[in-house]
Amino acid sequence: MIDQEKVQFEMRLSALEYLVTKLFVAHITTAGLSDEKIQKYFDDFRDGAAKQIFPGFDPAVSDYVTSEWENAIESLLVAQKQMLAQLRQPKP
Repeated sequence: MIDQEKVQFEMRLSALEYLVTKLFVAHITTAGLSDEKIQKYFDDFRDGAAKQIFPGFDPAVSDYVTSEWENAIESLLVAQKQMLAQLRQPKP
């Protein structure tokens, strides 16, 4: 049986991720940043995520939470790169 609340939560979260990705790509395309600056943004964002600390958790749980956080950030970065690449493709 489908957990309706879980599906609704996941869809809201997915919609927010999509919105964040669209806003980022819109910003990048209007800012006219070079490929090097865009890559630096991605690298800095990834590095910052790796340094994120979640206090108040047992060390083992903290490691798990940090790992999930890094995976979520990486997923957003991949989506941003894909959307940016699609926009840069020449129109037929």
